[in-house]
Amino acid sequence: MLYFDEPTSGLDYDSMIRVSELIKELSGGGAIIFLVSHDFEFITHTCTRMFDLDAEKMLDVNKGNLQMLAKKYFA
Repeated sequence: MLYFDEPTSGLDYDSMIRVSELIKELSGGGAIIFLVSHDFEFITHTCTRMFDLDAEKMLDVNKGNLQMLAKKYFA
């Protein structure tokens, strides 16, 4: 089990993609990953599920949920 708190803080886009790929590789190898991030783009590129603190519920990272969250937090 691995925990990451804001792993992309201060990184440029290319470095964010590298970190995302490393985390996905770890997850694919069987590690359970908990990730805290405010970086919406990183979350959409990396995660399969997320917890919406405001709604207090777990969401699958899919097109419908991402559109709903983008409208909720970025509109």
